Amino acid sequence: MTSLQTFYYFSRNTAGSRFRHVLCGSSPSFRSRIFRTLTTSQTDDRHSIIVGGGFVGLSSALHLQRIGRRVTLIDSSPEIGGTASCSYGNAGTMAMYANVPVNSPSIFGKLPNLLLDECGPLSIKPSWHLPKMIPWATLFAWNCRPSAVEHTAASLGALLLCAESGWESVWKQAGINMNTTTRVKEGYLILQRTESDMQNSRVGADLRKRFVPNLRMRALTRDEVLELEPNLDPKSCEGGAWFFPEAWYLKDPGALMKNLASSFKTQGGTIKNRKAVTDIQEDNTNSTTVRALLDDDTHVSADEIVIAAGAHSAHLVSSAMGEFCPLETERGYSVTFSKNSDSLLTRAVCDPSAGWIATPMSGGLRVAGKVELGGVNAPPTPARWNQIERETRTLLGDEGLGERIPSKDWLGFRPTMPDALPVIGRSQKLPKSVFYAFGHQHVGWTLGGITGQLVSEMVQGKKPSVDLAPYALSRFRFRNQIGGQSIFGNPKSGVNTQQQRCFSSSSSDPPADSLVKLRPLPEKMEHISYKPACSSSDLILTQSPLPAPFTPNDVLIQVEYAGVGGTDLAQRLGNFNPKKGSPDHHLIMGLEVSGLVAQAGEDVTDFKEGDRVAALLYGGGYAQYALVPQQQVLKLPNNLSLEEGAAIPENFWTVYCNLFEVGSFGNLSEKSEEKTLLVHGGAGGIGSTAVLLGKALGVQKVITTVSGGEKAEAVKRFGADVVIDYTKSDFVEETMKATDGRGADVILCFLGGDYTPRNIDALAPFGRLVQLGLRRGKEISFDFKALMNKWGTMSGGHLRPRTLEQKEITRNALRETVMPLFENGTLQKPKIMKVLDLKDAGEAHKILEEGKAIGKVVLKT
Repeated sequence: MTSLQTFYYFSRNTAGSRFRHVLCGSSPSFRSRIFRTLTTSQTDDRHSIIVGGGFVGLSSALHLQRIGRRVTLIDSSPEIGGTASCSYGNAGTMAMYANVPVNSPSIFGKLPNLLLDECGPLSIKPSWHLPKMIPWATLFAWNCRPSAVEHTAASLGALLLCAESGWESVWKQAGINMNTTTRVKEGYLILQRTESDMQNSRVGADLRKRFVPNLRMRALTRDEVLELEPNLDPKSCEGGAWFFPEAWYLKDPGALMKNLASSFKTQGGTIKNRKAVTDIQEDNTNSTTVRALLDDDTHVSADEIVIAAGAHSAHLVSSAMGEFCPLETERGYSVTFSKNSDSLLTRAVCDPSAGWIATPMSGGLRVAGKVELGGVNAPPTPARWNQIERETRTLLGDEGLGERIPSKDWLGFRPTMPDALPVIGRSQKLPKSVFYAFGHQHVGWTLGGITGQLVSEMVQGKKPSVDLAPYALSRFRFRNQIGGQSIFGNPKSGVNTQQQRCFSSSSSDPPADSLVKLRPLPEKMEHISYKPACSSSDLILTQSPLPAPFTPNDVLIQVEYAGVGGTDLAQRLGNFNPKKGSPDHHLIMGLEVSGLVAQAGEDVTDFKEGDRVAALLYGGGYAQYALVPQQQVLKLPNNLSLEEGAAIPENFWTVYCNLFEVGSFGNLSEKSEEKTLLVHGGAGGIGSTAVLLGKALGVQKVITTVSGGEKAEAVKRFGADVVIDYTKSDFVEETMKATDGRGADVILCFLGGDYTPRNIDALAPFGRLVQLGLRRGKEISFDFKALMNKWGTMSGGHLRPRTLEQKEITRNALRETVMPLFENGTLQKPKIMKVLDLKDAGEAHKILEEGKAIGKVVLKT
């Protein structure tokens, strides 16, 4: 067995984890020898050049090294991660919320004041560079149209969804533990100085909510802000703030860059500092290679070149590749205060009125920001550093801030395209050998990981993880800006065709995940295994044969996503098991999946191979393949993704058959416009579905209970009319207030126990209490006369015991009544809180057990 085969053997077996720990804990030279042994066996010594040593360039280099490329990184700075390098002095925030562009229809009204205000966030540095900005400024103005702004927000959102995952493989490869002192997870604040500022900021907040689905954010009052950051000037947050609780920042961006560069070199990479690429040419001696000409009259040949030089990319692209590249430079300033000043803040804080972010770094409080337009060659404007210092002292006071450290004053260049989107793609001149990865504006560090991953996929000829059409440099060709048959233009509406796919509800549009294809059927599949009564950490990934027997009435589904619900937790704990004699695949957890039809039995009439479907199962969802009767399969409309589809079966089947079917327990199909529905736990999977369906199907008033402000904000977005925080208020009293003392016509509850008598108190005359779970106990004691006095009804049930015919009735109702509401936009799409890999099912269970779910958690197989 060769060394490479031995490594793969260990990696695919239990001992592999121990082997990888040995590898990570070994000396750099040992890791380097192992790495070269593996990669040279996999490749034909292909060579890649990365131009630029910022976060995007480093990530691209490490991602290419990971697939076995021999990589040379060329950077003009003396040292990557040094004071003169890209990103050294930035704010360090992992900006998962940063999909809102500066471009907006309202900016023209603000522009004169912005430019004339010496203390404002935006200024123009007078220089001979100004005439060169005219093409950029013209395109910037064109991209302030509402449709263009939404296109940018959606396209940035698509990258941000993959931002952390793009970095994780790099950190692992580099042996960097990001959970130590490298990053700080304390959230992020965007202050609002006035109520008017808060109101105006809701446009951006809406873009974040729409296009970064898993983003957690909530509005805070001034008092809540000062509780988090008591050292802030109260005047800075009179309008409150937006808080992003899962946001985090780097304690020292320069140190991380140095560590990444060191790992790159340890694994065989070459770094050429103090060198600039002046031209790129085809190699005359080898038609398959290209040459990077350097400013010292030498050259380096390679199979491919990646231009990731940030603000310095434009000249190289224009001169060497002959492409129009309207890139402008936002000159950003930062100052750093004395060592102990970082104790003034717990998290990164943004003051958008001033245009900067204050971050408590390891070397002291750093305040970074401002936008100065003026190119890369003009000298710094010292007044900008002084201005930032004055504003910071106003925000935090002199006490504790200490002296500013002049040696750490820093000027950096943010590469900015007119539409605020990066350029990621192939060159027109040499599409097989020259690739672009630049123009990331304020989010180069944030999007560096996913950009490097996309570069690696392009180099290998793989389909990219994210559709690259919105990021192509060709989008700035005149024809593509004004219309015609292009990726950006639409001659009738001026709306980007990809944007139409993002926003249109039409089922005739291509599915969002149309690149998902059927795979050849394997002999075995991966699935999650467990022992009854085990903990969430005991769920393991294992293999077994595909589900059987396959009957003429069955549909075999290639599972792409599996929904996670409370019933799965109950089954893991041994409280909700399939009946005796069930086939083996029913013993696998998971009652709902989405994916593609892999096989259809001979009696199946409504589905064919390749159809995008969701399905309600008896069991077997946490697996790569699932077998289900055709009566429990639902075809998805094109405007629902497979990810969203996995949130439909159990939740929508349960809620619809209990509340809306004719003769159902809830009976909400009758005179729904006159009824009030109370939903307990409106932020969870079942609860959010009940709120969404209730509003879409015409219920007069939907009341819901939640715990905490963040969940309250979420259920308001779902459409709830009244939100009760049960940790602060009595839900019975609040329900009575909201209904003028009448009570709720229907109450949906999965708690039971001591909630039952209180639910009866909250019922309206002739009201119905629908019990879907008993989380607070199945032993229930209540005054039955109280129910009788209200002529009330109590009922309960769950899906698994229902007959196939009953489930088919609900399936048909969903197909005919609910799916069209998704298609026409009446019904909001299911809310996906988090997508985890199948192997991380235990983490998904933990989220539900800890009551942290807002919307649905799904597993990607």
